[in-house]
Amino acid sequence: MKSDTIFPTYNARHYAPKEVAETFIWSESFSKLIQNNHSVILGARGCGKTTLMKMLTLPALNSWESERAENIRRNIPFYAIYISTDIYWDVKNHTYNEQLKKFGNFSEIISRFSVNTNVFMSLCDTFLNVLEFEINNVSEEKEFELGKVLISAWKLPLTIPKIKYIKEELTKRVDDVNQMIQNIIFNYNKGDDLPHYDYFNLSFVTSIESIIPIFERIFKIKNNKKWALCFDELEFAPIWLQSELFVSLRSRKHYILYKLSASPILSSDLENCLKGTYRATTGNDYELIKMWNSSDNKEFSIALITSLLKRNIQTQVLIHTLNQTKFTIKKVIVMKREVIFINKC
Repeated sequence: MKSDTIFPTYNARHYAPKEVAETFIWSESFSKLIQNNHSVILGARGCGKTTLMKMLTLPALNSWESERAENIRRNIPFYAIYISTDIYWDVKNHTYNEQLKKFGNFSEIISRFSVNTNVFMSLCDTFLNVLEFEINNVSEEKEFELGKVLISAWKLPLTIPKIKYIKEELTKRVDDVNQMIQNIIFNYNKGDDLPHYDYFNLSFVTSIESIIPIFERIFKIKNNKKWALCFDELEFAPIWLQSELFVSLRSRKHYILYKLSASPILSSDLENCLKGTYRATTGNDYELIKMWNSSDNKEFSIALITSLLKRNIQTQVLIHTLNQTKFTIKKVIVMKREVIFINKC
């Protein structure tokens, strides 16, 4: 349930994209974010990074009512794959990490598995959004063709080759791995082999790079849009992922963009990873968006306050109308009772 406060984007993580769109206000930062390039948004928690990232998705763009909305929907140069960072990706912060240390790099294997699975599920959501908003008359035969590709690529058990059932299998796999971890912690005996499933070897980067062209071929998408991996709140992600994503800003497949959001305070481990001759640089490889350094802060603040006042006024008018309606209904009920009483007499 939403609450109207002066900072409505503070809990944007808990809002669906179309809910975010209901109160979205255009900003200079968003105009930079929708450009056809890699982007990194830096800003403190609660400043609106998640709102901007979710507004890149098709459900948000198609729910947005604004003078600019139609033009943005028509011309945005990419499809956004929104990925919300989960603190459980960083196995080193789990309570059971100490119990897994004796198993070497097993913690990182589980961490990579968690990230891969979440990215795959987000890709499924984006595929569903593209089919809903961009493609007319999606045939079941074509979705089956895509489903078979995803089942094979992600090494899933045989299931109905439709995207929603594939997401269910990915969710079930996460639960299976969590049970496996508990079993290792409590039942492992010295000399036992650790389980290592084929899907532990998957990489979301290479998987997405191979699957997206197949999706475009099956559904005959020829609009030349790119696909943006939008990783939100990266400060909560494990260092290996942060490092790989920032390095990816330097060079990847031409049809893949990276849109990253994070706290402006980088860990020393990440800073060390980003040093070097071949590191990505601002202006050459990506657009750096500093949420505290926008030239339209004054205009944005005025627009935000105006929007909040309008909504509060509308809310008060609605409450007043409802109260008046309730009063009228009660009055009618009382009058009806009086009429019934008189008739009985």
